[in-house]
Amino acid sequence: PRTERGVARLAPMTVKGRVTHPPRVEKKIGKEINRKEYRKAFLSALSAVFRKEVVENRGHRPGSASIPIVFTKEFENVSKTREVVGLLEKIGLKQELERVYSRPRVRCGKSSWRGRRLRRRVGPLIVVSNHRASIVKAASGIPGVDVRTPEKLSIMDLAPGGMPGRLTVWTLPALEGVVKRVRKYVAE
Repeated sequence: PRTERGVARLAPMTVKGRVTHPPRVEKKIGKEINRKEYRKAFLSALSAVFRKEVVENRGHRPGSASIPIVFTKEFENVSKTREVVGLLEKIGLKQELERVYSRPRVRCGKSSWRGRRLRRRVGPLIVVSNHRASIVKAASGIPGVDVRTPEKLSIMDLAPGGMPGRLTVWTLPALEGVVKRVRKYVAE
């Protein structure tokens, strides 16, 4: 028997040993895209968000709500998830929230073993002016709902899965921030 415990644990074939071929740090995971190409794609995805027929074609159910959905700055001060859901239902997004809440699809294959068992539907995106706003934490409890600031808004948020026209809820200051960003893109 061994006198010292765990001496061979460095070898890859031992129980709880190191990983045989671990992912390298040097490997590039993301893909680069040309600046002008990215900006055109961003503006295209952004314009699709403001068209009701495109939003409905993506599978969202805005119901009686008019697009774009814009709230005042006070919407950012909501601190309870229940209040956020109540406000979204009041403006006519009850069907949309029910669509997101409905039973998630169970993936088959190895992805289900690796922590990606359930596939949920993508719900509304809420764009706020400040990432420290209390609604960020309140809305994170709603499945399928994401909260972003105008600076952090990306194509993946506006067109998840490459399909443009995500249902988006704006606050007035956030909309002004996005307009400022678009003006900067157009000026260059």
